[in-house]
Amino acid sequence: MAVNRPKTALIALIAWLIANDCAFGAETTAPVEVLRAAPVDTQLVLYKASGNAPDADAVAVYEAAADLYGSRKRELIVFRKQEGAFKEVVRSDRIIACSTCSPERGDAFMDGEQVTLTPGHLDIVQVYGAERPTDVTFAFAYRDGQWRVTAATRHDGDGRTTELARPSSGILKDFDGGWRQVSLWNALLVNDAKHSFRFILGKPSERALESSIAEALEADHGWRVSARVKDGCLALARDAADTFFPVAKPNTSSKNAASQEAMAACGAQGKGECESVRTSCSTGPI
Repeated sequence: MAVNRPKTALIALIAWLIANDCAFGAETTAPVEVLRAAPVDTQLVLYKASGNAPDADAVAVYEAAADLYGSRKRELIVFRKQEGAFKEVVRSDRIIACSTCSPERGDAFMDGEQVTLTPGHLDIVQVYGAERPTDVTFAFAYRDGQWRVTAATRHDGDGRTTELARPSSGILKDFDGGWRQVSLWNALLVNDAKHSFRFILGKPSERALESSIAEALEADHGWRVSARVKDGCLALARDAADTFFPVAKPNTSSKNAASQEAMAACGAQGKGECESVRTSCSTGPI
């Protein structure tokens, strides 16, 4: 067993490097002043420089650990070389999307190829939507000691291009890319007479959820709402008598934790053997 440990450790290291390729590459190529500029509790995941000229530009993206919703926030810092070292010019946490901040809660920012940096010019393209991709493009230029917004557009899957709002000042520091964490609402309906259930998932507002619930209740008066949750998990267990035990667990993307809680409720109150029926989360795979 001991003979295999070095091999196992090597495999684990290689897997870690592959999984963290962007962060690992950035940290090993970035100069110390860029590493030191990292916001508290973040790691460097992207670094690019326009060259080695005395007034070269550099850009860095720093990422925080996942929060309760499994979302990772990001901050952009742009540097300019002065007296042989990169000095911070501007930073913003509103340019790069967080990992769940697209309208579909997918990650619009995946790799360094989405950032292009040439002397005095910075272009960032972020993409969301698997079936009908939407491209969001921001362009900035360095003029008169400021990074200024020169373009901000959205090109959707239907071929339409929309100009996005720019700040009246015209500078990067005041620009809001419009990325927001979208909340999703879910509900669980059961029909006790028919021993059936129905999940209503991923509604963008409480009003939309209530509308879907009303439609279901109108179509079949046997349904009742047994649980609902915003940004969390719904889990359902049942016992041998086909009695349902629903659980709504907010502020989590852990399907396992929600399922275990439903099973525990069934075990404490149910009759006979319990089984996990279904678990769905709005912050994880639905």
